[in-house]
Amino acid sequence: MAALGNGTKAPEFELKSLDGRKVVLSDALARGAVVLAFFKVSCPTCQYALPFLERLHKAYSGAQESRGLKPGMNGDADAALEGRSSTVQSSTNPSSTIPSVGSRSSTVSLIGISQNDAKDTAAFIKEFGITFPVLLDDTGSYPVSNAYGLTNVPTIFWIAQDGEIEVSSVGWVKADFEEINRRMADAGKIAPAVMFKPGEDVRDFRAG
Repeated sequence: MAALGNGTKAPEFELKSLDGRKVVLSDALARGAVVLAFFKVSCPTCQYALPFLERLHKAYSGAQESRGLKPGMNGDADAALEGRSSTVQSSTNPSSTIPSVGSRSSTVSLIGISQNDAKDTAAFIKEFGITFPVLLDDTGSYPVSNAYGLTNVPTIFWIAQDGEIEVSSVGWVKADFEEINRRMADAGKIAPAVMFKPGEDVRDFRAG
C-alpha cells in the first residue's frame, strides 16, 4: 500500500501531543489547510527535511505575531542544516496547541507526527530545533501512519480545508516543498518566502 495520493480524503485522527493534550484533525481543518509531516527520529532524511519545514514555520509566523501569537526560534534547525551544533536552546515544543499561519480568513496548520515515543521525540525536536507542534502516533500499532498508507518517512501531506489531500510527498522532494511554500504564502496572501540560503546545496530528492 502506497501513501495516500492526491484527491484522497484524509482520514480523521485524534492523537496526543507531547504534553498529553488531544488534537483532532477536523478541529485543525476547521481553521484552514493542514500540513502533516510524518517522521521517525532515526531517519536520516527526516533529520534533513524537518529543519526545512521549521523554516516554513518560522517564515510564516509573522502572520501569527499580528494576531498575538509568538513564533518559535529555529536556531537549532538552521544549525542542523549546516551540519553543526548550535548554542541556541529551543523552547519547549508548543504542541499543546496547533498554531496556524496566514490571514484571519485562511490559515494553515503545520503539524509533525512522530513514530517514536515521547522521550525520543522530545530529544529530536530539541536537537533539531523544531518548534511547530508534534503529535505522537501509537508506537504499538501506528494507526495513523497506517491509515495514511505510509511505507517510508518522511511523508508530507497538504490537506485542503475540505479534507482532500492535494500534495502527497514521500522522502525529501524539493519541488513538493516549494509547492507547499507557495500554498502557505497564498493562504497568507503574501509572496512566497525565500527558503534556501545563497550558495546552500539543497538536494532535489532524497529517498526516505
